[in-house]
Amino acid sequence: MFPKRNIHSGTVVPIETAATVTLASMNAPNTPTGNQPEKDYYLTIIVNGVATKVETNPNAALAGVIAKALQQTNNTGQPPDNWILTTESGTQLSPTAKPGELGLHSGAKLFLNLKAGAGGNV
Repeated sequence: MFPKRNIHSGTVVPIETAATVTLASMNAPNTPTGNQPEKDYYLTIIVNGVATKVETNPNAALAGVIAKALQQTNNTGQPPDNWILTTESGTQLSPTAKPGELGLHSGAKLFLNLKAGAGGNV
């Protein structure tokens, strides 16, 4: 066999190795966060000042993230529909939106707060 030069590192590797590396990289998952597998995709949700890490899929609706964040922080007194999810800049996100479509990277910080007037009677 003829050796093949690896153009990325300048080293010489056998063709079989080069082909294996190429095939392995071609089969790597491609997510909105680069080559990070979807199983490691999470969002950091701040619920009334308390941070929680919510593992999710970048192609799943944010409604599931809202429900998980509320459960993980024991905020079960109000239904998920009474909460607003926003970015750090204050942009409100729809519960039907998908993190991947919004360009949210794994670990992105979002804020979940009760809607005005959703706290009940005073």
